[in-house]
Amino acid sequence: YQAHPVCCAAALAVQKVIRRDDLVARCAEKGKWLEQELRTRFELRRYVGDIRGRGLLWALEFVKDKETKEPLAPHLHFASEMRDQAHRLGLAIYPGAGTADGHAGDHVILAPPLNVSQEDLGLLVDLLEKTYDVVESRIS
Repeated sequence: YQAHPVCCAAALAVQKVIRRDDLVARCAEKGKWLEQELRTRFELRRYVGDIRGRGLLWALEFVKDKETKEPLAPHLHFASEMRDQAHRLGLAIYPGAGTADGHAGDHVILAPPLNVSQEDLGLLVDLLEKTYDVVESRIS
């Protein structure tokens, strides 16, 4: 915040809301639900090699081979395809590449706001599942 008074005031206001609304505890509670939903819906999917996270920050890693964790070919741009399809459905996700070796390996990150409603969290998982289904069918 570089000691700028307005920035410091904004940071303090955010901290007050986090305490007032008990967002840390709510984040942990909703994160448990999100983890269960992600594992239930994605653990057995063909290209999902790992589901990892904590609270409301989660990632899905995509691989060619679930046993060896061999990454998908970089030219497939799996994570970018996920981002593009998700945006078409109204969902914002953060794609990443180079997970395995700096070049190969794809993942997406989910980071809903700490004050996300349960309804919106459910919608996030529904849209992510629809997104994955479309991208998997294109790649297969």
